[in-house]
Amino acid sequence: MLSVNVSPKVKGKEIAEEPHPLVLILQEQLEAQKVEQEKI
Repeated sequence: MLSVNVSPKVKGKEIAEEPHPLVLILQEQLEAQKVEQEKI
């Protein structure tokens, strides 16, 4: 229940310190695309 009272600022810091799994996946995909482009 404590998480409900967390202020937006704290939530923003948590997001900045711990990126969302989907964000990490997108970053990995972008890196993979860069590598593929360099191979050409």
